[in-house]
Amino acid sequence: MPKNLSTSNRTGGPALSNFCCRWTKPHVSSQTRRIAGVLALGYALIGSPARATTHWEIPLSHQTFPDSKDLSTPVASLSIDIEGDILCVRATVQDSDSSDARGMRKPVDQFNESDSYIRIYIDPKGDSRSAQVFGINLAGSVEDGLYREAGRTSDAGIDFVWDGVAATSSDGWEAQFRIPLRTLYLPAQPTAPPRIFAEYQRIGASREVYVTQNTNPDGGCQLCHAPALTGFPAINSDSRRWRLRPTIVDDYLRSDSAGMAVSEKSLDYGFDAAIQASPNWSVVATLHPNFADREPDQPVLTKDAQFTPYQPETRPFFSLGTDLHPSVDQVIYTRQFADPSFAVQAVGRPENWSSKWLFVEDRGGGSVIIPGTYFNSAVLAPPSTSFLGRNTIGIGEHTFGATFADRDYGQGLGANKILSVDAQGQGPGNTQFAGAFTQSSTTACMTNSALASCSAEVGHSAFATVSKNPDLLDAGFLAADISPGFRNDLGWEPRTGTRFLNVWWWPSQTKGLPSSLSRIDWQPQFAIRDDSEGRTMLEYVSMQAKATLKSGPTLLIAFQPLNKQRLAIDQPLINARTVEAALQVSPSKSWYFCEVDVTVGELPDFYNARAARGYTFELSQRAAIHRNVNIQLSGTLAKSRADNPLVSGATIQEGAVLLLVNYQIRSNSRLRWAASWQRSFGWNLSPPMATPFSDSDFSQTVSWIHEPRVGLGYSVTVARESSRADAVLIDNTRATAKVSYVIW
Repeated sequence: MPKNLSTSNRTGGPALSNFCCRWTKPHVSSQTRRIAGVLALGYALIGSPARATTHWEIPLSHQTFPDSKDLSTPVASLSIDIEGDILCVRATVQDSDSSDARGMRKPVDQFNESDSYIRIYIDPKGDSRSAQVFGINLAGSVEDGLYREAGRTSDAGIDFVWDGVAATSSDGWEAQFRIPLRTLYLPAQPTAPPRIFAEYQRIGASREVYVTQNTNPDGGCQLCHAPALTGFPAINSDSRRWRLRPTIVDDYLRSDSAGMAVSEKSLDYGFDAAIQASPNWSVVATLHPNFADREPDQPVLTKDAQFTPYQPETRPFFSLGTDLHPSVDQVIYTRQFADPSFAVQAVGRPENWSSKWLFVEDRGGGSVIIPGTYFNSAVLAPPSTSFLGRNTIGIGEHTFGATFADRDYGQGLGANKILSVDAQGQGPGNTQFAGAFTQSSTTACMTNSALASCSAEVGHSAFATVSKNPDLLDAGFLAADISPGFRNDLGWEPRTGTRFLNVWWWPSQTKGLPSSLSRIDWQPQFAIRDDSEGRTMLEYVSMQAKATLKSGPTLLIAFQPLNKQRLAIDQPLINARTVEAALQVSPSKSWYFCEVDVTVGELPDFYNARAARGYTFELSQRAAIHRNVNIQLSGTLAKSRADNPLVSGATIQEGAVLLLVNYQIRSNSRLRWAASWQRSFGWNLSPPMATPFSDSDFSQTVSWIHEPRVGLGYSVTVARESSRADAVLIDNTRATAKVSYVIW
């Protein structure tokens, strides 16, 4: 995400003409001067760029949704310049009805199909394997991340240093990106110019998507023939560079639960250091890091919860070199480090191969996931020492990699080691493939809800996927085999002792349709999963059709003729065949989402281990009363009847109502305020007990952050989270003050 300015204006000013060039004071209206003043502030915060030396113009000349066709006149274009050490990209959209375009202020990295946005993919090596992603929506919200062509995977947890603005005018809108060249993964000795792919999504009465080029001949590969920035200058990185940032952090945490209060106060010193040892190698280290001053995703206060698994990785230190991680079977997942005390890593990018080495001392406090076939368990993570190594080599359009990881819990608690090899690339017929095989050895087992040393247990994990994704087709399969003894404490934890296959063939139709329809998506899918003993855990066949009307609404009809599942080894297969209908509309610019979903048929009744005839009804609404305030209201009602002589009448009645309000504001790039409030209540009436529930949560984070490139920096963050479940109230407060000084 941008570390400095992120400004937007939607009041109808002129196109942004000054964010990416020298600021001069023209004779303009007062409103235009206000816009220009904001842009000038952003310009001043970033620094004065040199005169542009290289320039490219790239049109967005192909439509991918709702139809697939080349355009005679582009609807948008990119104007790209290098100004000193900044890559400046100006995306201009021609739209005579720009007042109809919709885009709401969203949390970072939370774009979806309700936003008009510009998203650019920069492939710094020009090898069509991965790209750094930067996006801005119509309201000025931002996103960034990493895209990998193999498997079409995206990682939104990675944050880059850059800035952007957006503004509308009477004839369209603009988004401008200022990306420091050192933010890009540019090679020291480039063998090909960088490539850039852009995507523009317009949300009004209907949805439209435009891109830079037709990717259909490449099987949907976005980067394969993306426009090249020919003449892109080589970056001078011959000189050695270093950076040192000593830090002092005062941290206070108070937790009140069920009338009992616990407080914790700490004063920590540390440092962040970085050394560019050579044009191809860099080394970074951190001692006693504290990441409370990062952009808050959602305010989560306790250290245990803040950096535990199943959250995107937003910590800058651990985001380094994530483009080298494998795209299938996530054997590297640094969120497993809950509370690191010291870490050092080296990243090298010599020609045709890359390398990453990471050492971490973790104080524990997170969770160690003990995977199982039908469900997972977890134990508190003790302090650990971890070592991780990753090497990749590129051969043609393919990438081959190897990974080694070792997490040692010390104190006689055992360890977990893995060795993995993987490959990804482009196969015959412009298909994308990726595969991985991982072997594990574990001597840390769960005993009495804690880790203890045990005899070595060996297991393996194997994944393979092939896909093809042109505009009007999404097809592929995913196959995996995971043995009962497999475990990876530094990766994303799958279930163990299982084999599964997932096959999909989703064609789309835009020709020969009734005049009211613009597109029909057909989505047949088949999946099967067995446990290690050959018992079927899941058999699933789904037939779906989604119709997109020219006026904007979508209608989904889904039929599941086969949906057999068991949730425990001693449970029979439950076949829950259903028919579903869902209508989604966008009634107005403020009331931008409304969905009604009805399912009838045989619903799973796990209390009686059989299917129960019944229905579910779901209603979801989303509205924006202001570009900074979003409201979500959703409700669920389910009722079913099982043919069980022990129970008369309805055996399952469930209902819930959820109200969620999000508020976010950023002021002059330093003050950030994010708040979220939700209220839910409902009931669950199922033998042997009836359970009403009532929950409410309120959380907010206020941060004041000043992070200069050189010199004195500081941040103050105050977060509070209050959660009430029925009669139990939990209230947490955390305050963090951080002072640092950056020395070059």
